[in-house]
Amino acid sequence: MPDRSILVVDDEDSSRVGMGQSLRLAGYRVEEAVDGPGGLALVRAHTYAVIVLDLHLGGQNGLEFLRELRLTHNTPVVMVTSDQLLGPRLEGLENGADDWLIKPFAHRELLARVAAILRRVPFVSGVVRLGDLQIDLDSQVITRQGITIVLTPRELDLLQLLLENRGRVVLRDLLEKKMSQAKAGSPVSSNVSNLVDVYMLRLRKKLGKEIISTRHGIGFIIEA
Repeated sequence: MPDRSILVVDDEDSSRVGMGQSLRLAGYRVEEAVDGPGGLALVRAHTYAVIVLDLHLGGQNGLEFLRELRLTHNTPVVMVTSDQLLGPRLEGLENGADDWLIKPFAHRELLARVAAILRRVPFVSGVVRLGDLQIDLDSQVITRQGITIVLTPRELDLLQLLLENRGRVVLRDLLEKKMSQAKAGSPVSSNVSNLVDVYMLRLRKKLGKEIISTRHGIGFIIEA
């Protein structure tokens, strides 16, 4: 049974308390932090299934929180923001967020996003080696020469899909569908297509650009 502990990091009292109450009513254990340093202190002391993070925190902002978090933790992050533009949301995803919600939003949508993250299918068993990379699919730990490489849950999802089809091209349409499903059933859009490119760029930066090859106009492949 997955851990049902959620951390909410938001400096706006009404927003933080409201999200916390909704999550508690849904059966989650919830802890709250009013700023980035307080949230990171809780992360170091406890294990959370999901972190709900406001982008615009006072002091250390949400992006700084994400960068520091991703140095040591794979915990899924749902970013909340009042920004309507795509740019800030893409910047959040590029820095390690797994999903987002635009304020104001119905708390039912927050619950749906959290539930979707917790429903994700775990990796198949086994250890895969790609060059000097060792990928332990059971523990979801990736190392290169003894150094751990931290991936976000959504990056791990896409890497698993590529590994399951190793030696075969994974069509862009399939990757877009995977991204759309991760967004709680949202329809595929041009934004989702853009996010596929964002995540492939992130994976290449972390794993090495030679690991994933592009078949332009078709999809992506991890060579056999």
